[in-house]
Amino acid sequence: MRALFRRGAPRARMVAPRQVALGSALSVEWGVDSPAGDVTAVHVTLVGLEISRQRLSARTGIHVVSQTSTFASLELARVAPEAGQRVVYGRATVTVPARTVTSFSGAYNEIAWAIVVEATLQAGPALRESFPITVVPRRPA
Repeated sequence: MRALFRRGAPRARMVAPRQVALGSALSVEWGVDSPAGDVTAVHVTLVGLEISRQRLSARTGIHVVSQTSTFASLELARVAPEAGQRVVYGRATVTVPARTVTSFSGAYNEIAWAIVVEATLQAGPALRESFPITVVPRRPA
């Protein structure tokens, strides 16, 4: 666990718009910096999540339980870098499906979209970073 917080720990970077409309193209620039050069695979995905929360009352107090379901997973990139490569980066474009849901946040329900960067490392735990993005309705023609 300490490997994640040490100074030379791998980090993911993302350059992407803050929002995208349904049915339009999403272009991103991504990168993984690993000072040790121990990245064996990188997977970049646009993920749509449904999050539902439920309040439970008990004698010990009120608890909020969350359930998360993935309803969309669109692959942007899958890369296997050369051994010892310290910086892995790329550009990718994906079209957000026109017939899906926009971002939404309510008291107990939420639709959230994010670009997820997952990197497999030779030794130690895998890196997984999420970059939120807002999906808005399609603009009328």
